[in-house]
Amino acid sequence: MAAVPSTSASVAFALRASDFTDSLNQQPLRITGARYQLKIDDAPVGSFTREQFEAGINLATLPTPMAKQAAGVHALTLKHNNVHSTRWRKLQTGLEKDAPAHLKQAMDALDALETDLIAAQRAAAQPKPHRYELSPE
Repeated sequence: MAAVPSTSASVAFALRASDFTDSLNQQPLRITGARYQLKIDDAPVGSFTREQFEAGINLATLPTPMAKQAAGVHALTLKHNNVHSTRWRKLQTGLEKDAPAHLKQAMDALDALETDLIAAQRAAAQPKPHRYELSPE
């Protein structure tokens, strides 16, 4: 599991007010030694002291490539849910009594679009290898 997007104030508040991150959202990294800058896939993630590395750095709370991947999967999830909801609420239940001639065609088209989004969502959610780099400061 990757980072939970905390761009909205309500999600950020819920994360601070709960033990979600401590209980369910951990990607610990521990290193002993001097102060280092951490990069993942050549993208700077942060600079940390020896003490911070010894205690463990929770990568799930940082702007990592994994967080970007999770945000992409989340965006596809929202799109998939919107298409599914539109099909069900606006067409299937909204027009079922009227039964327009092209209703089935419209629902079939949205079903195909939903299938495409689910495939993209699953592809985007696949684990990817990452390159970690520590540089002394």
